[in-house]
Amino acid sequence: MKKVFFVIAVLLLGAKYIEQLAYTQSLEKVRSRSFPCVKREDGWLSTEIEGLAKSQSVEKVMIDAIEVKKSQLQISKEIVEDFDLYWQKDAELYLYHVKAAIRVAYVYEKGARKFAYSISYVPYRIDEKGAKSNLGSIFTFQFYDEDGNGVFETRCLVSSNKINLPKWVNGLQ
Repeated sequence: MKKVFFVIAVLLLGAKYIEQLAYTQSLEKVRSRSFPCVKREDGWLSTEIEGLAKSQSVEKVMIDAIEVKKSQLQISKEIVEDFDLYWQKDAELYLYHVKAAIRVAYVYEKGARKFAYSISYVPYRIDEKGAKSNLGSIFTFQFYDEDGNGVFETRCLVSSNKINLPKWVNGLQ
């Protein structure tokens, strides 16, 4: 199975990316820990994301027995962003840098206050001829304003669409 994966990786990524793949596989063999949720005091969202217009796709959803509004954001042109994934092995922190394009984005609100974004990215690479190719898996991050100050300081890499409700949202009418 690993040989098949390696051959597919060579075909998809090209030889110069195999070193990164081997590094990632070596992390799996040792005791390591990933950091799915990471905080950043100045926030994670770019002004370009925060400035996206809402589409007509708006629905009311229940989260922890609280009704909130979920709106899909309009992505009229490709938005490219870089993000890092983090691992700890022993006492060392490793990061893996990813360049990706946004595919779908949602904002969650209670009243007129935004408390979360859910954004899905498709990683890609550009080859030596300038051709862009997607690299498969979609990464979905959820960004949270944990304290209600308008800064989305918590970023979580998730495998489900379940949104968590920050505590301050419970007090809103």
